[in-house]
Amino acid sequence: MESHINCVTNFPSSCKPVCKEYSNLKKNTEAVREKFNLFYIISDLYYRENFHSDIMSFLLDPKEKHNCGNKLLEGFIHMLDKGSSIATKYEDAIVVREEGKIDILIKSESNKSAIIVENKINNATDMQRQLPRYYEYVSKNYKDYTIDAIVYIPLDSNKEPDKNDWTKDDE
Repeated sequence: MESHINCVTNFPSSCKPVCKEYSNLKKNTEAVREKFNLFYIISDLYYRENFHSDIMSFLLDPKEKHNCGNKLLEGFIHMLDKGSSIATKYEDAIVVREEGKIDILIKSESNKSAIIVENKINNATDMQRQLPRYYEYVSKNYKDYTIDAIVYIPLDSNKEPDKNDWTKDDE
């Protein structure tokens, strides 16, 4: 019991280095000054896309040990679909990292549904026909599935998928 009390008591002082680092970043980084970004605080190299995808995948996966069940995934889906009509389709969701090079693939076996998530939090350029290839991968490997959404998450909210090499069918 005493050990736990010491941990709780010392917690604020253990946060000081993180707060100090954030303050320094805030003073020296234009992007942090523009708007808050959690990844600037928790990652020494914030551009690590896989690190960010791991965190998002953990939070979205109902089977992970965050004790939120489907609530975080439902919130994410509700954000995508304002009426939240597809949220109930993912009650048995399986969240997979890097399947077919897709950053995060959310799928429901029982409803034959999928959501593709592409993380561009490091502001990387798109690979050739990246999103259409992901769509093709899911369509080919999960023939009976409906793709409910393709989510593109850039660092800069103005960044959009590069469609220069897409065909009319890709669009």
